[in-house]
Amino acid sequence: MSSAPSDRDWRAVVATVMVVGVLLIAGCTDTTSREYSSTISDPSTGDVIDNVSVDTISQQNGARFDVDYSIDATANETYSLVVYERRNDSFEWDGTYSLEPNRYHTGFSVGPPLPDEPATTYQIRIECEKNATVLDAVTVTIGANRS
Repeated sequence: MSSAPSDRDWRAVVATVMVVGVLLIAGCTDTTSREYSSTISDPSTGDVIDNVSVDTISQQNGARFDVDYSIDATANETYSLVVYERRNDSFEWDGTYSLEPNRYHTGFSVGPPLPDEPATTYQIRIECEKNATVLDAVTVTIGANRS
């Protein structure tokens, strides 16, 4: 026959249940969740960019952009979507993505907005790769809402 658990055994069980409960509650509570906002300018020419949206913004995954575009496929040119981030009052290169004339949508992500920093501004340009001519551009600002 087994004997009844001792007080020491019960304390260990209760302590274990409490620790597991606290960990579960802490895991479900996102102390880093924040609200983000974005503003998007109209395209500079409207010749190529049809729509730009910021799909999701999170501290873990950054900001996800969706871009709808129209490129003349008969021009036999190569085009790129080039992202610039405003740093120290000027736009600096942040990434380049190839565009295909037969597709009309692309997406990309940028780093997460910092919660305690000013909003970040990006310029998204559609450029002709041959001569870096800017065909269209939009400016997007993303920031954490202060509460």
